[in-house]
Amino acid sequence: GMMCSQKNNLQDGYIGDHVALCEDLPDKHFLRKGATYYALGSKPNPEFQHDSEAFRENPDYLRLRVLPSSPLYAKLCASDTNGECTLPSKVVLDENLPYDAAAMLGDEYAVDTIRTIELSVGLANPIYYEYVRQPCVELSFFDNAKKATQGEIKSNNIIGPSFCGNPNLSIATPMCASSDSSQTISKIYCHYQGERVTYAGAEALCAANGEMQSHPWEVRESKSKSGPCVDGVNSSFHSWANAWCSVQVKIDFESGYTAIVNEVEPDHAGAAQVEPQ
Repeated sequence: GMMCSQKNNLQDGYIGDHVALCEDLPDKHFLRKGATYYALGSKPNPEFQHDSEAFRENPDYLRLRVLPSSPLYAKLCASDTNGECTLPSKVVLDENLPYDAAAMLGDEYAVDTIRTIELSVGLANPIYYEYVRQPCVELSFFDNAKKATQGEIKSNNIIGPSFCGNPNLSIATPMCASSDSSQTISKIYCHYQGERVTYAGAEALCAANGEMQSHPWEVRESKSKSGPCVDGVNSSFHSWANAWCSVQVKIDFESGYTAIVNEVEPDHAGAAQVEPQ
């Protein structure tokens, strides 16, 4: 659809004025002063973000678990004088959490962002918290875009639409392969189900599993074929592809309105289906 290039707020300015760019947020922003967490109770699905209901019910899905040795665990546990966790309903970090070499081994230090986390060690039942990122602005137009897709890839053809993703944002999963061969089925890896990473984060996850970020020939919603984190590929998240993508603009000369146009590298079957912007 058509859109104005800037949108007014109610204070004679523009929406997003004086708000940081999302890609400029500091590394590990979820472990820094001001990071906000809300208690979810015994259910892992977030309330401020969307995850598939299947995530809630499946005990086999990977969860991001923090251990008692973690500085983040200490803040969320908020133990009383008896050493029992009080588990506040809302936690706002009052400092940049101090992570020493041992604490850096925790899974929460390896990710690009957090959705929900689990506290279970030392508790009768697991308790979940949701991280709510501070407000930030994503630019409509940016350089060095990478193709991102949704859905299985069958017979070299992407079934779902693609779009141009900003590689500096944590918005998609990796799609990893051991080679560029047409016989290779790509896999999705994660630290927790539904994890989103930057493009560099995708490359790192693939490398950690001995593979490379790919432009897949095939992806199947089957753990035995496409890895431990593929569930939800058809509806719950997007995945990075090692493929070019161009963010373009078209202009209505009568109104001056602009619209975003994404041109994506075709899949291996020659198709290039794009999400409407």
